[in-house]
Amino acid sequence: MDKITIGVDIENISKFVDLKEIEDKKFLQKIFTDLEISHCFQKIYPAQHLAARFAAKEAIMKAYNSITGNTLSLSDIEVKNEIDGKPTVCIKKDVNSNMDILLSISHNDDNAIAFAVIVKKNEVQKN
Repeated sequence: MDKITIGVDIENISKFVDLKEIEDKKFLQKIFTDLEISHCFQKIYPAQHLAARFAAKEAIMKAYNSITGNTLSLSDIEVKNEIDGKPTVCIKKDVNSNMDILLSISHNDDNAIAFAVIVKKNEVQKN
């Protein structure tokens, strides 16, 4: 039987409002990849997108750590968007190829939320 786990996180956008792409680069790189930083600061309100990506990473970490027993750090996770805007996840650490990570991200004026679902497929045993 497949194993399923979830993770959720909500972040207050105000924590990210004063961050600047150049002045805070070292701090930002502890949390986000260069691709994520570039993506967020191309937006009119970068704080919303930084908060959403941070919430996504936290949700993914909770789900991943629960299902694998291994620990991920924020920098191990990269959240990208497909052409249609759908968020996708890339984990830079060794990951079982038999896992699917589903992610939903949203924000309003004050908060960003992310919900992650990880489905770990059972490996078929060969006789």
